[in-house]
Amino acid sequence: AGETFRAAWTGQSVRALFDTAKSMPPENPGSLSDATYASIVAYVLQVNGYASGETPLTTGDGMTLR
Repeated sequence: AGETFRAAWTGQSVRALFDTAKSMPPENPGSLSDATYASIVAYVLQVNGYASGETPLTTGDGMTLR
């Protein structure tokens, strides 16, 4: 979280973060629905200070984190 998150993810796409989230949990990767992973990514972005958009986060290719 915080500066550690920004250092690791600045310049990377939200899709890359989504794909990383889908590798969890390690013992059963991809076991959650895409909607659940999208919700997790949205939450991680929110707690790290990224503003919410006007449309729901989708699982398509998306913006680059700044």
